[in-house]
Amino acid sequence: MESSDAERLGQQLVKPSGAFGLEVAQMMHKGNAAICHDAFKALEAFVPNRVLELGMGNGQHSAAWAE
Repeated sequence: MESSDAERLGQQLVKPSGAFGLEVAQMMHKGNAAICHDAFKALEAFVPNRVLELGMGNGQHSAAWAE
């Protein structure tokens, strides 16, 4: 029995791996861009502080904000 597309996606969201995992990470990066931008914008009032970003993709948004 083969996994459905939704099951495959769900598995990648839990534990990304392989080429499909990289594709899912890029989708999450693009899909979460506005959320991350708004969150980081709200945090600017508290700089200089330390921020721990958990979840929501592959971490590329955090690296950009840290600059």
